[in-house]
Amino acid sequence: MRVPARIAAGCRIWSRQPRSLILVLCGCSVSGRGMQRYVGCAWGHRGGRWATTTLAMASAAATPSLLVSSSMLTTSRYCTTTSASAEVPAQGDDGNAVVPHLKQDMEALETLRSIAPVSSTEEIQAMIKSAKNAREVRMVLERIVYTHHLCFDLLNGHGYRVAVLQTLTAVAPHASCMHEWFDCVARFRRLGFMLTRTYAAEGFTTIRQWLSREFLHRGRSPSLVTEGTTHIKELMQWCLEDRLVFDHVLYTRIVFLLTMIVSYLDRQNLYRASFPEDFAKRDGIVVEWIVTNERCVDFDECVLQCDAVMEELLEQMRQDIPSRPPFSFMYRLADYYFATDNVEKMIAVMEDAESYGVSVAESTTAKLMQMACAFNSPQVPELLLRWRVLPPQCVLATPDVSRLLFFYSRSGGGLPCPHCGEPYNHRNVSVYCWLQTPPHQRQCPALRKARVQKGELEESRELPQNADWSAQAFGLFELSRARAIEWTAVEWRGFLLCCIFSPRAMEAKALMDQHLDVTEMDDFLRAACIRLLRHHAPAEAWPTLKKWKQQQCNMSPIALQEALMAASMVADAATRLEHMKAVWQLLLEKDSYVMPLTRRFYQRRMEELAKSYAAAAGGDGKESQDDLATEREEAQLMQRVVEMQPRHVSLLDMKDSAADFVVGTRRKNVYRPR
Repeated sequence: MRVPARIAAGCRIWSRQPRSLILVLCGCSVSGRGMQRYVGCAWGHRGGRWATTTLAMASAAATPSLLVSSSMLTTSRYCTTTSASAEVPAQGDDGNAVVPHLKQDMEALETLRSIAPVSSTEEIQAMIKSAKNAREVRMVLERIVYTHHLCFDLLNGHGYRVAVLQTLTAVAPHASCMHEWFDCVARFRRLGFMLTRTYAAEGFTTIRQWLSREFLHRGRSPSLVTEGTTHIKELMQWCLEDRLVFDHVLYTRIVFLLTMIVSYLDRQNLYRASFPEDFAKRDGIVVEWIVTNERCVDFDECVLQCDAVMEELLEQMRQDIPSRPPFSFMYRLADYYFATDNVEKMIAVMEDAESYGVSVAESTTAKLMQMACAFNSPQVPELLLRWRVLPPQCVLATPDVSRLLFFYSRSGGGLPCPHCGEPYNHRNVSVYCWLQTPPHQRQCPALRKARVQKGELEESRELPQNADWSAQAFGLFELSRARAIEWTAVEWRGFLLCCIFSPRAMEAKALMDQHLDVTEMDDFLRAACIRLLRHHAPAEAWPTLKKWKQQQCNMSPIALQEALMAASMVADAATRLEHMKAVWQLLLEKDSYVMPLTRRFYQRRMEELAKSYAAAAGGDGKESQDDLATEREEAQLMQRVVEMQPRHVSLLDMKDSAADFVVGTRRKNVYRPR
């Protein structure tokens, strides 16, 4: 095959200019008569292929150690050009002769592709789509997108920017590249790009995915509040500047995002937040205001900041949309105030929804009653009648009964604190209620005892939650029978707690034994049952525990604590010692522990028994050897209980009563600052 004379001349010229050739291969512009002569020729594919082959061979000979930048190497693997184009000029002038150097031509083309930067928009879009995480997206943006000649071209680059941002918006949610998306939008908006409703909606979706990923990897991080609310307000401001039509759908998305932030910072997500590192981990320990009576400062601050954003959002919505909001927005708004523990605002939202002609969801009314009963709200009966009995979409069910039972037995039935007069009996966890609480109510002795000795507080008859609520409990039982409402272990536990300080306590236990099978009882119901027997029939505690053991029921440490205290209250000395030894042996078999409440109870009981033995010995001056042996063995056993140290130090050993912890199944998160 003959080589054209002009191509051969061009190759001789380039062979004398190796430096210029290296610059050509690296993508730089070269000025020279040889380059001008080659560029000016119009020979089609044939001349181009020969020139490419010559360039590759000359570059391999002149620069064997050619250095290529990392960005070019990174982009080469995403190059979408196929080798089919190289096979087009594979025939000679007559159409039959095959080119003998086809393999070398292919290698030369691959070499050029490996060092040529990505230039087409399709290739850049493919690279963005193939990114798996925020780091890869950031590398593509910084090395490819922002260095492209069309990126910041004000006249010709709008189509390029739109294509890139469309691809980035589609990738951003699952790649969790919220910061990269906001940075790209901010750069392109300075060049005339305007947001549309689709971009705004996908931006909020990107924020939602980032919040989920941040909480999954870092737990209750402050960045959830700071960066989350900042980006929400920034995107809202962009929409206002671009005169975007902000409808109820976008407002609903923002309310949902704020609800997510508050829920992630909630106390329920605390796990070993304020305990030393040498404590063994126990899954499911829930630390909250109802249990520990300690303020969760980061959650309070989160609620205050999110409420400020919510007020701005509602004010903007009143100005933008004069029409009534739909059901979805009112539902999400009520759900937000449920997450922030704001009963008053939640009731106001539900009343506004009724005034707009929007029906309130049944789940929203259930959440309202759950919060009102837990916070010991005095208007619980009125709220129940209005929001759970009268609405046609609501039907009284098992959860309503359990909430009412615990409203009386745990919260206090709407009565104030007897020591300081706090209207909610220290049960309202709202940050606004706490900010309005005067200092003397914050330092209430009952509240202080609830933090360190909750078990003693549970035995105090002067508190409203320990009053005689048997009339309400039996009334709810009759109501449930009339409406065919099924009771589970939770309802029966609330029923026993209402009757535990009542003369009808044993009647309540007999009613439970009649309607509930032993195998359906949970650990907390067994503990409540043994606690009731401790107050009214301590001699029945161990036989009941023995019967449960024979039926292969789970012997929880909570029930064993109550049984250990109940055994020490038996009147007969021999029976008391026998029951104490049996329960103690079972507790050791379970490798359980002794709560501080049980330890203090046994110390007081030892003093009482010592006084009674001294009084009995001083009365007639005679004691049998069996009585002395029983007294001595009993004292030794009770001393072992008081001095007992657990083999493994656990978080549960710091608890003071069975009500101090709630057993769950999911591991909680806590943010530990570095």
